[in-house]
Amino acid sequence: MAPQRGIGERLLGLLTIYPTRCQLCTHRFLAFRGRPFSIPQRDYQRVRVHFPVWFRSAFYQGEFSGQEGKMVELSLGGCRLESAAQLPKGARLRLQFEVAEDQAPVTVEEAIVRSHPSKGMGLIFTKVRRAEKRRLGRLIRGRLSSMWPVMTHDPYSPSSRA
Repeated sequence: MAPQRGIGERLLGLLTIYPTRCQLCTHRFLAFRGRPFSIPQRDYQRVRVHFPVWFRSAFYQGEFSGQEGKMVELSLGGCRLESAAQLPKGARLRLQFEVAEDQAPVTVEEAIVRSHPSKGMGLIFTKVRRAEKRRLGRLIRGRLSSMWPVMTHDPYSPSSRA
């Protein structure tokens, strides 16, 4: 599900037709749901993860060092992480997280702290390189396919690249 935009989408909601966003390629479309839904605040569903994460100010240009924590939820648009560091809302961060020991860490060029729930900070990704976004998409697809085994849309397959 995605947030509704405008009066037209709100009226369609009365017919249980809601805006939806593909969790992998970010395409936004309308879909019949058959029952009423409350519209969430975020476009992308977050999946549970347990990745070590390192973060620092997005404006620092030196060697990657700084705070560390644990990423506990991830989507194409953001994440939630737990750390002893408490950063103010609006802080801009650069972060890296390790998804597997035999792979290079995934780097997010810029993320903004959006919330401070009791169990960690909510971040929204604002700058992610295309190659890293593809890696995120493949990672999320693997997590989503374990939740929903039948997936017909794979934007990262060679046949869907044009």
